[in-house]
Amino acid sequence: MTANIAATTRPVLADVLRILLIDDHPLFLAGIRSVLSARAGAVEIFECTSAAAGERVLAAQPDLDFICVDLELPDRDGLSFIADLDRRRLPVPIIVLSAAQAPETVHRALKAGACAYIAKSTPGEAILAAFAEIARTGHYVSPELRAPLDAFRAGLHGVATGAVNLTERQHEVLQLLAHGCNNQEIASRLAVSVRTVKWHVSSLLALLDADNRTACAARARELGLLD
Repeated sequence: MTANIAATTRPVLADVLRILLIDDHPLFLAGIRSVLSARAGAVEIFECTSAAAGERVLAAQPDLDFICVDLELPDRDGLSFIADLDRRRLPVPIIVLSAAQAPETVHRALKAGACAYIAKSTPGEAILAAFAEIARTGHYVSPELRAPLDAFRAGLHGVATGAVNLTERQHEVLQLLAHGCNNQEIASRLAVSVRTVKWHVSSLLALLDADNRTACAARARELGLLD
């Protein structure tokens, strides 16, 4: 390893940093490639624009140092992709590089198996510092995301102890979700956009620590959150 990262990395890392980037935005790929290539020392970057392409690289390149994944992929959900990678127990840190900054999204990504969450708005030098910290400690969350994440996790503790307060809109979405309505049906009934419904459903899944809508409704019934 070389100057920028060498002093803080664990000795298991290779002399040449080998990074898999999975993101379907060419401009972002070009930008992060430029950032990572600016560090002292050799960097070998594998770029993919889909989860399927990433899988092919993983099969051909087993000795990667980092896997960086966006949550918005064209061929599958980024969170489920990360969970699949985590189940394989790959000896490679999984890093989320995403524009999504909602604390429930950060929580779900880390719970799925990511060891780090870096906001795409992070400046180049801070991204290099983040990789150094990940190499040293095995985890990282962008500073601006930490306080909201801590507050959200405090809310999760409230759910676990039965002391949870949903907003009026969250309660409305939860009621319709529990009755089997899909996102379009919920949006029509509440006169909101499907995108807004998706955001509320994602929040409820994270808040109730549920992997799917059925588990979310079941957990809500356990906590007495449904009429």
